[in-house]
Amino acid sequence: MRTDTEHTIFLKDYAPSPYRIVAVDLDFDVSDKVTITRAQLTIEPGDDTPRVRRWCLTETG
Repeated sequence: MRTDTEHTIFLKDYAPSPYRIVAVDLDFDVSDKVTITRAQLTIEPGDDTPRVRRWCLTETG
């Protein structure tokens, strides 16, 4: 996202993510006319993150 004014972000401004990405599975179906990419991420809450029910995001199109 661009803005008209510059804004410097310093390393000290970052915080660790409350989640860990445990695994990433990528699948590419490449043909002459189209490439279909599928990605599955296994994400777990960090030690200090409250547990919630499982969820899944799916997008096709």
